[in-house]
Amino acid sequence: KTLVATAVDAPPVIDGDLSEAVWRLAEPSGGFVVEDSGRRASQPTELRALSDADNLYLGVVCKEPKPELMRAKVTEDNDDIWGDDLIEFNFDPTGMNKAIYQIRVNTLGTKELRVPGVKETKVSALRAAAKIGEDEWRFELAVPFASLGISRRPEVQMRWRINFERLRTVGGDEDDDWQYTAGDWANPEVYGHMVI
Repeated sequence: KTLVATAVDAPPVIDGDLSEAVWRLAEPSGGFVVEDSGRRASQPTELRALSDADNLYLGVVCKEPKPELMRAKVTEDNDDIWGDDLIEFNFDPTGMNKAIYQIRVNTLGTKELRVPGVKETKVSALRAAAKIGEDEWRFELAVPFASLGISRRPEVQMRWRINFERLRTVGGDEDDDWQYTAGDWANPEVYGHMVI
């Protein structure tokens, strides 16, 4: 699978509302499957990606018919939010299949950033906002390349190894992957790609 981060001149406003015209420039991608079995996820998840010279932008819509039952406990950035309803973005920006960077965002917009070999990450540089609707939750995320230690030259295309995981807690924990990994979530060799 490949997700293209469409280049834009005017970035989206990070407010959890994906109705802005700029998001229509991004090709949606979905097809999440249960991590261990590969069967179709019980609820759809749709991703969109944009980029400019300084940032990667992610927009995610998670269908959820019972949003009032979602788990959302963690409110402090960079606390471990695994266990809440969330999206996890695992990626290797080097493309060398050696290190996994990790960003998580829960339904409150709480974010967590893990960078290999870095104890004090620049999570405060990331901007996230989430909104819960009648039958879905959604969020927007802005990731400055500099917060990942990446110096970007916009004229040079980047190709990252990526995967997205959705933890859905309603009705019992369900762990869904954008790219099926057969449970080998920490192996970037089985990830999809992002073109930036």
